Amino acid sequence: AHGENIRLLTADEAVGFGFSWSPDGKFILGRTAVTQNRRRLNQVKIFDTQTASYEIIVDKSRGIQGLPQWSSDGSQIVYVNKGKALVSSSPKLTKKESQQSKPIVYAVMDELYQLDPETNNTKKLADFEGRMIFNLSPSPDGQKVSFQIQGLGLHVMNSDGSGLQQIGNGEKASWMPGGNYAIVSVTQDDGYNITDADLYAVEVQSGVYTLLTGHVDMPALKPAVSPDGKSVLFDNPDDGNIYRLRLE
Repeated sequence: AHGENIRLLTADEAVGFGFSWSPDGKFILGRTAVTQNRRRLNQVKIFDTQTASYEIIVDKSRGIQGLPQWSSDGSQIVYVNKGKALVSSSPKLTKKESQQSKPIVYAVMDELYQLDPETNNTKKLADFEGRMIFNLSPSPDGQKVSFQIQGLGLHVMNSDGSGLQQIGNGEKASWMPGGNYAIVSVTQDDGYNITDADLYAVEVQSGVYTLLTGHVDMPALKPAVSPDGKSVLFDNPDDGNIYRLRLE
């Protein structure tokens, strides 16, 4: 977390896009790409962060949609294959008896669904009629979910499908502990390239934005809040580096 001891975990094609940590910090879940006979296939893998070993959860497929997700207790993996949500696991992933995995909200194209990993039951929450859903992010307590809708900006909704509200034009929302605030990137562009980007804290209930990087002379993209909520990492596309901003 302090920027030292950088080591290569994998060089798989496309694995860097949308990867996610397991709740216990032992594994990273990724969707990799494999090219065979000029056809692009995808795999779902988990990588052990200590040994750099990996396990294939879903082998080469053309049907995988979106990004795989962890269940809230980290014992299962949920992915969408040909429009259907499926649950998988591994002997490496353990579950505490006292823990119960919470329902997971996921997107398929322009529709939102909820999956209960305990029962494998799914229900449709919303349909945005041709407008793609992306950058979906659940709150730490699993009670809310944020996402962007093509052409309609950033939205927040309760995980049961109620309380849908638009809260602005931020991108890549990363939740603060407690679920009352999210950190987002607000960008400007010239029609071809991003010309500026700042981080804002958004109070999800009111939609009020507070500027965090007014003193920072660089674009700030892809915010990632630390689990303790004391800092946020962001990407500067101009120099390719990752920076940390302390939060107060």
